[in-house]
Amino acid sequence: MWKPLDSVDKPGNGCFEDLAGMSGTMAWVLDGASAVSDGQITTSGSDALWLVEHIDAHLRKLAADAVPLEKLVAMAIELTAAQAHDEWKAIPEVPPSAALGVIRRTGDRTEFLVLADVSVIMRTDAAVFEFIDRRVDRYNKSAHDAMVETLRVSNATYADASERARPHLADARRRAMNREGGYWVASIDKGAVDHALTGALDGVREVILASDGFMRALRLFPLVDDVEELFECDFEDLAARVRRAEENDPHTRGYPRWSVSDDICARRLRWDD
Repeated sequence: MWKPLDSVDKPGNGCFEDLAGMSGTMAWVLDGASAVSDGQITTSGSDALWLVEHIDAHLRKLAADAVPLEKLVAMAIELTAAQAHDEWKAIPEVPPSAALGVIRRTGDRTEFLVLADVSVIMRTDAAVFEFIDRRVDRYNKSAHDAMVETLRVSNATYADASERARPHLADARRRAMNREGGYWVASIDKGAVDHALTGALDGVREVILASDGFMRALRLFPLVDDVEELFECDFEDLAARVRRAEENDPHTRGYPRWSVSDDICARRLRWDD
């Protein structure tokens, strides 16, 4: 079984939409995507929260099934989609979505499956490997550029930049989310799993599963030098340092980003025979 060595869960600006789970030989992390359209279609705290909670519940139920990992994740998404059609007020053109990273131990091999920009980081005796799908970044570039341009204006605020970026984000999701030639996320289309980043490594000793809010410590703020250093960090302390860095840049002028303060979720796990 996977033994937890360290963990952190800290909400960002709004509803906490990250979630990490573990059952037997499997473990996973989900990072719900904040809505870019008006209105809400679920009765949960947010539509993204509804999605991650339901995918998590189905992964727990299916974790012991002896089927290929890709099929298991597709089954969890398919079951979630069935509930969505029964429970949602409507099925929008761009449904709620989440980045997803899953690992499963089989013998001495650790399988992984990644959809979008969560990080699955594995440490073996030989090296540290990170698996993350960054295809979504290509389609968010125009939104990021719009934020940066807005923030160049004197006295511009995060709210100004966010408002300018929002239509670009919505357009990117309409054009590219779970579409050929675009990017792939966990939502209500099980076919996304066919395009996931997958593989397996032998001799994995420890794994970190992390949402992009946690990975701001490396990718946005200069708090750690590389992914290997994350295995030596205290997660609560590192998350607190991320929060201080965010608070010191309240209008995101120094570090343009989608949210002033993002949800943080991470687990460090060791395989225990």
